[in-house]
Parts: sequence; C-alpha cells; structure tokens
Amino acid sequence: MSTNARAGNQSRPAVSSKNAACASPFYPPTSPPAEVYISSVLRLAIAQLRPRKGAYEENLGRLGAVFRELAAQAEPPDLVIAPEAALTGYFLEGGVRELAMSADQLFHDLSCQHRDTQGPPMDVALGFYEVHQNRLFNSALYATLGGPDAGVRHVHRKIFLPT
Repeated sequence: MSTNARAGNQSRPAVSSKNAACASPFYPPTSPPAEVYISSVLRLAIAQLRPRKGAYEENLGRLGAVFRELAAQAEPPDLVIAPEAALTGYFLEGGVRELAMSADQLFHDLSCQHRDTQGPPMDVALGFYEVHQNRLFNSALYATLGGPDAGVRHVHRKIFLPT
C-alpha cells in the first residue's frame, strides 16, 4: 500500500518512476461507450505509382484508374495511400512552382476522378506540391472522397522543401 493510501489520502496513490507512463488520468484505458463502433479491420490500398515527372493530368488519370479498379472490388478499401509527389513526380531541380496547386484544387481533381468510378466513399492520403498563401510546401493531403462527409480532412505542410 502506498504512503498516500496509508495516511488516509483517498487521491491517486503515488506511482513509481518505472510506471510513470501509466500515471495518466486516462490509464487504465476505459471501454468506449456502447454506441461507438470500432472496426477491427481497416481495408487499405497502397497505390505505389511511378508518376511521370511533370505530367499531372496523365498521373491523375492513372490514379483514377486505380480508383476504378478498387471501386469494382467486392470490398473496396477504406483508405488509399499514394506516395509523396504522386501526381507530379518528385523534383529536386525546379518544376515545383509550375506544378504546385492548392489543396482545394487537388481535392476537386481527386473528387472528379472518384465520382467517375461511381464507387463508395473512400479516404485518400497522398503527397503533393502545394501553394498556400503564396508559399510553396511539400504537403500531404488526407481527404474523404464521395458521400455526405466528403472533404479535406487535413493538410500537413513540411517546413523545408528539398529544392
């Protein structure tokens, strides 16, 4: 029994430093409420594209073909992941400024490709060169395509471009 408990203190018992990671008020974890559904399976597709450098429209069409193939499956994935600079190719020597776009424009283009598949909603995560507030970023977009909850969920902007 800890010193705190023996002294009649009903607060949390003292925790040794070796168990400091468990000292959170959220530990031990509690069960989620009954109305929350937690899937034990995440259906994931990794689109390992080999984009043609500088050919945005062509690469977008290739990703659209991946969307069509996935939508035709009996159990389409919940999330499609594509690599950094998936639609432009990776540039170390210029070309970024000409191909950078807003997250909204990328979302629109991806949504059009997804809409054409007539498939169920799916999430997508991919890297792209972004222009945001007149600055260039090597960014990652996470968005939901299709359905009533469609939209950009998050854009992560790296601070330093390799160019």
